[in-house]
Order: sequence, then C-alpha cells, then structure tokens
Amino acid sequence: MVFVVKNMFFSFISMKKRSLLWSCLVFFAVACHNDGHDILNGSGEETAQVTLALRNNMQMHEMVLTRAARRPEEGDFLVRLENTRAEVLKEWRYDTLPSVIRVMPGSYKLVAYYGDRDNLPMFDTPFYYGETKASLKRGDNLDTVVHTSVATVKVGLTFDESFDFDYDDYFVEVKTVGDSLHFSRDEKREGYFLPGNLRMRFGLKPKGQEKYYEFYPEAIRNVKAAEFYRMTLKAQSENGVLSRISIITDTSTIHIPVNVELPSFMLPKAAPKVMLAGEDAAENVTITEGVGKNVMVSVMASGGLAELILKTTSDTLLARGWPVEIDLMKASAEEKARLKADGLMWSEVIDLSQGAVKSPVIVNFGGVAKSLCTAPGKTAVSTFEIVAKDQYGQVGNECKFTLEVAPPVFNFVTPPGGGNVWAKRVVYNVKYISEVREPVVEYQRDNGEWRTLETVLTNKAADEYECSARGLTPATRYAFRVRLGEHILDAGTYVTEAATQLPNAGMEEWYSEEGKTWTFFGKKGPYWYFWYPWNPDDILTQGWNTINLKTTNIDWKYQYNSISGTMRTDDKYSGNYAALIRTVGWGSGNTAAGPASTIQNIDPGYLYLGTYNSTTNTPEFGYSFVSRPAALQFYYKYSSNDDRFSAEIVVQNRDGNMITELGRGSFAGSDVGSYTPCKVLVDYDEAYVHLKATHMYISFKSGDKTDKNSLLELPPFGNLDDGKYVGSQLYIDDIELIYE
Repeated sequence: MVFVVKNMFFSFISMKKRSLLWSCLVFFAVACHNDGHDILNGSGEETAQVTLALRNNMQMHEMVLTRAARRPEEGDFLVRLENTRAEVLKEWRYDTLPSVIRVMPGSYKLVAYYGDRDNLPMFDTPFYYGETKASLKRGDNLDTVVHTSVATVKVGLTFDESFDFDYDDYFVEVKTVGDSLHFSRDEKREGYFLPGNLRMRFGLKPKGQEKYYEFYPEAIRNVKAAEFYRMTLKAQSENGVLSRISIITDTSTIHIPVNVELPSFMLPKAAPKVMLAGEDAAENVTITEGVGKNVMVSVMASGGLAELILKTTSDTLLARGWPVEIDLMKASAEEKARLKADGLMWSEVIDLSQGAVKSPVIVNFGGVAKSLCTAPGKTAVSTFEIVAKDQYGQVGNECKFTLEVAPPVFNFVTPPGGGNVWAKRVVYNVKYISEVREPVVEYQRDNGEWRTLETVLTNKAADEYECSARGLTPATRYAFRVRLGEHILDAGTYVTEAATQLPNAGMEEWYSEEGKTWTFFGKKGPYWYFWYPWNPDDILTQGWNTINLKTTNIDWKYQYNSISGTMRTDDKYSGNYAALIRTVGWGSGNTAAGPASTIQNIDPGYLYLGTYNSTTNTPEFGYSFVSRPAALQFYYKYSSNDDRFSAEIVVQNRDGNMITELGRGSFAGSDVGSYTPCKVLVDYDEAYVHLKATHMYISFKSGDKTDKNSLLELPPFGNLDDGKYVGSQLYIDDIELIYE
C-alpha cells in the first residue's frame, strides 16, 4: 500500500523582516477537520502557509492487506515533523492536523505512519510508514507528496490436522528482529515482523511424553516489507510413519517458496525393536560350561535409544556382584567393568554417545555364556531380559532368553594309578573342553589343605591333554586330584618315588683282583687283573659290572691280556678316581697276546649295571630300581681312531618273565679332549604310564671298532704293561640321575 499525501502546496506569505531572515513552512490540509494554525517558531507575521490533500492508494492495499484484522482509517495515521537530529518537533493525528504550520528555515523530515514499531512483532497490527525530506530557506514555497506503505512482513501459520495423529502438542516460534511470536497449534492470527532473516523454532511433543523436542530449520533470508508468508504445516506419512513436514504457501499471496525439512529424530518413530541375533541365538540355549555360544541381542531404535536395561536372574553372576538390573546407557565405568569382566560386550557407541543413540546396537552374550558355571553333576539356568526405550518414551518389544549350563566335558583318558606319580612330579592324561578354564593338578597333605601345583598342559589328541605338575617331594604320601573350575577328578593317594641315586656314582670305590701266573716249559707268563667298580666290603654297591676276561680262540687254553677292558684311573673329573673303559686286542693260537701280529680279536670295554655271564662272556643288564628318573647325567672325555662311544639308560617293569620297557635314553659321542658334561633324557612310553619301575640299567661302551688297525700306540698306563694293544679310551665320572 502507498499512503499518498497529494495536492500539497506551499504558499508564501510576506513577512516582516527581522535581524535574521526566517522562513516558515505552512501545511494546509484541505481534508482535515482542524482549521486552526500551529506556529512552531517565529511569529505569526513570519509564516508560510501550506494546504494538504490526502488520498489513499487502494491497489497495494487490496493485494497485501486483504486479510488484515482491521483496515486502518486515514484519520488513524500519525504525522510528525523532525529536525536533522531526529528530534520530533511536533506530532499530530492526521484527523487533527492543523491547516497551517509555521517553521523556521532549515532541513526537516515529514513522517506519516500507522502502528507501533517499537512493540513489533505483533499479532493483527501492521505497521505503515512513509517519509519525505525537505531543505527550506527563506521564501520557499514547497509542494510535496508523502508515500506510505506497509513496512512489515506478514506471516500466517496453520497446522494441518495430520499433526494430531502423532503429537499431543506443537508450536512454532517465529522471529526476524527483536522478539519472537509464539504460534500455538490453534493460533489463527497473523503476525507482523520487521524485515530481515526469518527464523523458526519448532516445538513438538510426541504422544505419551512430557518433553518438547525442538528444531531450528535454516532461516529464510531477507524477507521484505509488504511480503506475506501464508504457510500451512502438513505432516506427510509413508507406510503409516510420519516422514516429513511440508510448508505450503498460500497462492493468493506474493509467491515466496518456503521449504522446511525436519530431521529424522524430530519425527515420531516406531517403538524400538529388540531381537535375538547370532547363529546360536534362541529363547532357550543349552551350553556346556566353559564353551561360548554366538548369542547376541540386536536393538534398533529409530526414535533414538535412550535406555537399554539389562535384567538378570543367575546364581553364578549375581554371586560375583553382577547387578540384577542395570541401564547400560547410564552405567558407571565401574559397573561396566564388572559386566565386561564376566564377558558381556556391547557396541562402542553406547560408551561414546552423550545422548540418545541413533545407530543400531548389539549386546553380545557370547563371553557371558563361557563364564557361566554349574555345580558338579548339576545344570544351572541363567535368564536375561533386554528392555529398550527410545527418547519418545516408547518401550520396545519383549526380548527374554535363557542359557542352560551343563557340566563341562572333563574326564581321565586312562584311569589314574601309582604309575602317574613320579619322584617330583605327577602326570595325568585328561580330556576336557573349555574356552575359559584349564585343568590344574592339586595335592593334599595330612593337614587336609589342598594346594595347586604348577601344571603344564601338552596337547596329545583332539581335546586330550597331558597334565604334568612338578614340585613334589620324593618319598612322600600325597592325595591327588585334577580340578577344572569347581569340577573335580579324584586321582587317589600315593607315595612319590624316592629320588634314588646310583651306587658308586662318583667312581671312587674300586678293587682289583690279580690273576695267578702260569708256567710253560719253565717260563712264567704275565700277570692278569680283574677290576671291579665297587668296594667288596659294601654289598649294596654291587650294581656296576665290567667285562674283564678276554680269552684266546683256543678253547682248551686260557690266556689273558694283562690290560683289562675297564679299570680305575686317577685321570678324573672330580674326587680321586674315574672309570676308564678301553677297547682291547687279545691273542691268537696257543700263545698270549704279544706282538700286534698275533692279535686276532678286538672287544670294546663295558661299564654297566647288571651281572656278567662268564659262561657266555656276555653282560646281563639289569639292576633292581623302583624310581623313574627323567635323565642320566655324567662327565666324559674320549680318544679314539675314528670311533664313537655310546651311553644308554633303560627303565623296565619286570613281572615274572614279562619285561616291559618303560623308557629309554641314549647318546653317542666322539673324541673330546677334556671332561665334558652330558645329559641323556629318558623318553617314556605313554602306553605304560600306569606301570611302576622295577629295574633299570645303564651301560657305557667304549666303541664299535672290530678292526685291529684301530688299535692305538698309547703310553703305558699305571703299573700295567705298555698300551700298544689298546684302542678307544672312554673316561666316565660323576654319574647322576636327574629327577624333575
């Protein structure tokens, strides 16, 4: 609308001169009802007179103001006169504007307006404004027109009835400059705003909730005066779910496109959906203790997950401090740590989010299933329920499931017996299946307290393991058991084997037996010797034996080499003596072994546990021994003509004529110039782990050479004859059995 002040003219009336020249602007309003005069400055003789005519421009008014609550009358407008400092010199209602106004020469602004600009925005009350400026000097006669128009933006809002399906209440607050106007759901009035950027704040209260959710769409830029925004807000649904809100402009207004899209979290959504997930998930899941299952719960909350409550019924978990009910969205760090310690896992977004969670969430019970326990021979049931609530207060569907726990797979592979118990360790083969626990061997002494031994598991077959526990005291009575969690396998009560050592293990106790001389045609033959690695005064030491007699190849004539195959030597590792085991050559024909040309036989020397059969000239191995050592250890040095010596240990069980080899260890060595340690491990046959040892033997053999060319030229040894008929030489000292 343009408010036109027309037919305005100035008539200049001559005035009396004064020391300063003055002029006066006189307005005469032909259409006004006030025929008086207003003299603003100067005297009546120094005035100018103006006549004003007012005529409204209805074309603009018809377009913009058709829906105004009330059409303003011309007489309702106010007119004021301002100086250059924006000071109001005089203000009138238009219907009381005087016909003559006199002013001093200068610059002025004539303003015509309707409404209260300072209180904008307002409902139903527009603001009209127009102004014209003039610079007057003495003698001017001015004819001017003031155009007035609507100086506000007009906004009308209507909520479509579709909102009532999803919301209990709703509103929009609108503002440009200054304060805002609140358009409630039933507001029918139109609001008037100063030009600027038009902003809106939506408030939506979903059904069944007390909270309003706010949304600020992007501003509509640079709305101008005299523009009318008539908007209808309509809820649009897809498949029964509100998808967006559209804003429709009234076609009878100035066409200004308005589009506002609300974000998804502002729109009412379906209630959270909670369902079991994972290949093992079911309402009732049977598990074996210690074995996990792929059981998960999936939560979808399109309205934003606000609460995720876990309810638990479980004797096992509650006894550990697990909560009966907890909201994972609000749980403390300590509470979450307690749950994770028992295997519960969940999507990381729950820990990172500061508000409602919009993405899908997984709660994984696989680790919980592994951690559940049951009493021996019993089954236990744990029940879990997940309750999900979104930010609109909607509660998801019921999701409840149980985990029924059966005892674990846990048993002996072979029945336990005395054979499982060694001197310092105990060994059981068991079958078990568990992803969280391992079997341990425990022992009990007379005080009744069970203690755990450090247990080493060695996989033997599918789900079968050797449980070896060390740290026992030899020759001690223990009760044993194997434990997996709270499940027990009774292994019986036994005495550990004694950590028995060998007789004369340091090779310190020796005695020799000198043979008789013999005479042939009045000539005496050489002396011969038997060496025995024990003290004949101590019968307990009689375990070691040697091969000393070397006969000729003539059965009716016995002649002996004076250099025995095994003897004492003071070339030792420690103590006073060691054993020297030699390969020797012996004679031929009916003469004693003499020059090398007469040597026909070469035999290695032996040191062994057992007896010697003088009839067959062979060793008979075996020594009564009821312990099972883990290894044989000794010190040695060796010289030969490209020969190799051997050491062997064999552990046996003898039952009448039945001999069962329980374990064996061997070593073959070559030349070494100084005493060297050697450890020979005993490899026991698992098939006979139930049998105890009854016998054991150890043998040291000086070599395998049978060719007389392997004999060495060696210096004399001790009080014996020269050593030129001696081959490989093996020194053995400090023999020890190792128990582990």
